[in-house]
Parts: sequence; C-alpha cells; structure tokens
Amino acid sequence: MEILSSASKAIFQESLQDLVKAIRANRRDESGFMRKKLEEIREECRSTDPNIKANAVLKLTYLQMFGNSMSSSSFHVLEVMSRAEFVSKRIGYLAVAQSFHPQTDVLLLTINQFKKDLTNGRILDCSVALSALSKIVTEDLGKECSTDVMILLNSSRPMIRKKGSR
Repeated sequence: MEILSSASKAIFQESLQDLVKAIRANRRDESGFMRKKLEEIREECRSTDPNIKANAVLKLTYLQMFGNSMSSSSFHVLEVMSRAEFVSKRIGYLAVAQSFHPQTDVLLLTINQFKKDLTNGRILDCSVALSALSKIVTEDLGKECSTDVMILLNSSRPMIRKKGSR
C-alpha cells in the first residue's frame, strides 16, 4: 500500500508552474494557502526520490521570494546540488545562491561540492558553481576555493574566464 501511495504522489506531484497558477487562483486566502503548500513542499523534500526533492527545492526557492524561509531545508538543498544530473545541480546552486548567507549552518559542507564542480572539467557544472560561489563567498570558502578559481581564470574557455573574474 505504501508503494502505491508513493507512486501516486510522484504522478500527481505539483510542478512549479502548477504552484504559481494555484497561488494566483487563491488570492483571497493567500497566507493560509501558502502555509498549506509550504507544509506539502517540506514533505516532498523528505522524499527519497531525487527528482521530487529537486522539484520541491525549486518550489521553496520560488516561495522564498514571497518572504518564506528556506533555512529548515538547507540540507535538502545540499543534497540536490550534489546530484550528478545538471538539471538538479542547477536547481541546487540556484537555491544556494538565493537562500544561503554567511551564517547558514551548513555552508561549510558546501566546500567539497564547490571544489569538485570547479575542477571536474564540465563547463556547465563549473559555471553554476562559480555563479553561486560569487553570491555566498565567505572567508573560509574563499581560502578553500581560491586556487581552483585562479586556475579557471586561465581557462581556454572564455565563458569560464568571464565567470571566474566576477
């Protein structure tokens, strides 16, 4: 029975576009609707399915623009940004750039992921890592990633050099 319920959740999972439409349709009781949706999305973050988790982080990132906190989902953001698929990685780095700040409790856990993506040679991974790093860099992150960024400044790829110089 549990397998059936998790399969039905995956099938009927709400996309970001569905969430935006639903918010627009519920203007009368927006705060109550948002509380309900936040609880549903936080439940999706606990999913073991990486696609559901990535979609939930994307929706939380959108809802943060309405003033809702993502601090309770920081570890889920790290899980999404560490995925191998670029689509998930991009969502994770977007959430990091938008919601993390120097006092975020899991910020030190991002160092290894940044270093891995800056040195793996894939241009897209390197690009999103550099973009996010430029938004949240701290003294510790800077010390750990500076040599990798300096190497990227001498890259033969113009896009990487440009992102590295920001």
